[in-house]
Amino acid sequence: MKIDPSSPPILSVVVPVLNEAEVIERTLERLVAQEAIDEVIIVDSGSDDGTPDIVDQFAATHPKVELIHEPTRGIPAARNAGFDKARGEFIARTDADTFVAADWGATIREFFTAHPETAAITGLCTYHDSPIGFILKFGQCCFASASSAAKSATCTGRIWRSAAALV
Repeated sequence: MKIDPSSPPILSVVVPVLNEAEVIERTLERLVAQEAIDEVIIVDSGSDDGTPDIVDQFAATHPKVELIHEPTRGIPAARNAGFDKARGEFIARTDADTFVAADWGATIREFFTAHPETAAITGLCTYHDSPIGFILKFGQCCFASASSAAKSATCTGRIWRSAAALV
């Protein structure tokens, strides 16, 4: 992909959702707070817990958020619908319950701008709600410190969830 240096590339974030009422607002707040993120596309695949209403209310005061509906349940269909709707040169995908870092969008944009030959990246993940999360986090730290190549491949460790795959 060629990047036009005269205008910054658009970064779209796709978030598939299904019954995420308990976490979606927190996730949206983290995403819209980032200047590097230009649009957030929430793809609902049949929630019945009020998730679409929460997103609609949030979108009313945050123009970079858009809700679309995908009739086929499941992450693959929702992800693909979001990718089709996205207008960005860069597309990130994350889960509704993911805690993205404050510089997540900037890290993605910087990496792809610096490495235009790269088609996709993903990062290591830690699970904040896993009963064995401390073991996973310990393993991640050991892996990253054992290999400087691993650190650079994960954008210095600032992309924390493998679900944050990029296209």
